[in-house]
Amino acid sequence: TSTGIDVRQFYATLDADWGQLLIGKDFTLFNRSNVFLDEVLLGYGNVNDTLGLVDGQGVSFGNLGSGYTYPFPASQIRYTSPSFGGGFKVAVAAVDPSPVNGDADREESAPRFEGEVTYSGTFDDASVTAWVGFLSQTSESDMGDVDSNGASYGVKVGFGGLSLHASGYSGEGIGILLGPTEVALGLAPITMYDPTTYNALDSEGYILQASYKMDANRFVLSYGENEIEDTDYIGHEGMQAAWFYGYNSNVTFAVEYSTSEFSGILGQEEAQTLAVGAIVNF
Repeated sequence: TSTGIDVRQFYATLDADWGQLLIGKDFTLFNRSNVFLDEVLLGYGNVNDTLGLVDGQGVSFGNLGSGYTYPFPASQIRYTSPSFGGGFKVAVAAVDPSPVNGDADREESAPRFEGEVTYSGTFDDASVTAWVGFLSQTSESDMGDVDSNGASYGVKVGFGGLSLHASGYSGEGIGILLGPTEVALGLAPITMYDPTTYNALDSEGYILQASYKMDANRFVLSYGENEIEDTDYIGHEGMQAAWFYGYNSNVTFAVEYSTSEFSGILGQEEAQTLAVGAIVNF
């Protein structure tokens, strides 16, 4: 907004027996569960000068850019079904498209379409959450069209104090950091499409995590990576080991060690970080 306030969520919902209709600005669906079920989402995460995740240029929480792309908030009309079939839900959305194509005459004549199917269930002392999602949009110009298409997926299982998370995504024209919104960083001709042929670049990423909760303590190990494979390689790996201590319902103390390794045509960079702090909810 003109005030400089970064409004991430501003929407209205209509709820009924047939589900929920959302109109406004909210997080998009592609890779949403990958992000929100990240075991270290509220930790310090990866720092990286190359991708601008330090020095006030962006956020460093979770595995942004090294395990998933960010479901950047956008204007949308979204429908979410009620739970059915023992734990299934379906969500589909028409989203304000991103101007991936950098040509002056580019246009997006249709919305970006995103969707996600989720399943959540409990069995005795175990719990399972699984999901699959998609993204599709086209950015057109006289010189060439850039298609952005992707699939996201994952599963998270819990048994007692143990939790295991595995998720990933793959696609074309969706970059390495922000999905189609990556164009705002000026990276589209590098991470999303070839500016000479307008062919969309293939990218993929995944994350593997294990956590164990014992009383007020939670211990997490995490590894994730994103990569773009074309004539030139771009890759980002991140690893974290973290300890979270729930002091009360509002305050959680955290100690986190992380490593970040970036390689490719944008440069070479390695970082190691030890972070100590607190997470406050109110």
